[in-house]
Amino acid sequence: MTENISAEKIEVVADAELPTGMVSVRATGEGDFTTLVQTKHYAWVMDEPESVPGGLGLGPNPYEMLQSALASCTLMTVGMYARRKNIELGDTRVSVTHCAQLMPNKERRSRFTVVIEFAESLSFEQRTRLLEIARRCPVHKTLTGTVEVVAEEG
Repeated sequence: MTENISAEKIEVVADAELPTGMVSVRATGEGDFTTLVQTKHYAWVMDEPESVPGGLGLGPNPYEMLQSALASCTLMTVGMYARRKNIELGDTRVSVTHCAQLMPNKERRSRFTVVIEFAESLSFEQRTRLLEIARRCPVHKTLTGTVEVVAEEG
């Protein structure tokens, strides 16, 4: 077990001098993985759990953030459609799990499972249509489309 370190020790400053659409990350100096993530108007801490050597568990890990982006975008997309169609979503919830496996050809394959729990008041037809709409969320489209990641020195 690591010493008792709290996220309050890490200076989190929002309204950074960043352009809209950019995310900046820097090491905090706490543990081996703790980072401060900043956007133009928001800041938060990410880390690895204490079960990972060097992790302090001060924030979500990168995959949890990716899963939360997919879950949030899915719910936002379904909510936007429901508002336009005057559908009362009630207590609709989205959860996402992730697993990765190494294929025989050494390719790494990830699987994200999105589970949408609709309110019981929604009809079968509404649920079916909302599931179709959920697959149109921009993060879902990004993850299922062709993605290029370029790493370069700044």
